[in-house]
Parts: sequence; structure tokens; C-alpha cells
Amino acid sequence: MILKDYTKITDPSQYPDNLFSSAFVICQHQRRYLIGFNNWRKQWEIPAGKREPKDAPTEPVLQTAIRELREETHQIAQHLTLCGIATISDEDKNENRNRAVFAGDVPQPTPFIFHKGDEMDEIQFVPSQSLNTINIDPVDLAIVRQFEKNSKI
Repeated sequence: MILKDYTKITDPSQYPDNLFSSAFVICQHQRRYLIGFNNWRKQWEIPAGKREPKDAPTEPVLQTAIRELREETHQIAQHLTLCGIATISDEDKNENRNRAVFAGDVPQPTPFIFHKGDEMDEIQFVPSQSLNTINIDPVDLAIVRQFEKNSKI
């Protein structure tokens, strides 16, 4: 999978909720990014996921972002804002999917305690420059870098 396109969103009301199949969540605490180590894929990732099949397409994509953040990292963000659309190309399936990109902050991180069935083994808050030195999903890294470019971080 590759990041085919990233569109900055300045007016979220212009985009219908059903445009998105899933959501990415870029969260920061003290200018450090929240990432989790995915024990299924053996790599670091930003929190993300699809709408629940039982709820789609009725689950609002913001609720998807909130749910995925909580399920994967056990964190709660404040001020989640739809800031972009990541168009992901899956060449194996010959399809493109639009994923909502939300940004927010975690003002008070809670301890991560692994529970059986968790997708993430651990979480960290890392500075931007550290993202280049770890085994992070390349699509996730591209999305964070595009977010930074658009946000002038």
C-alpha cells in the first residue's frame, strides 16, 4: 500500500462522512507523536482503523477515530479535528480508499497496560525526528510528514 494523495482539509463540512472508509489519528503530547507497536505486523504505527462492519456506514468517521485511538492505545484525545484525506492505493486489490486524517492532543496520557487481544504491545510519544529512525509503517510516516508540511510544525 502507498499514499497516493493527501488533501488538506480547511472546511470539513465540505466532505460527506460516507467518503471515508476509515480513519488515522495523529495525536501529540508535548509536541511528541503517539505511536504504538503493532504486534501483528511487527512495526510502529499511528492509531488507525476501519469503521466497524456492524456499524458502517452509520458509525460517524469521528467516532471511528475515537474508538480506534482508545482500542489501540488506551488514550483519549482532545480536540480531534478532521485535517486531511489520505488516499491509499492498494495495488494488490487494484483499489483506492479514502481515509480521514484527524489530529488532536493527549493532554494527560494514561499508562498503557497490555490486555490479551490488544493489537498494540506498547505505545510511545516520540519526537518527529525519531520517526525516521524506527521501523514505522511507511504510509503512516508519509501521512505524518504531509500533516507536518500542511500544519507548518
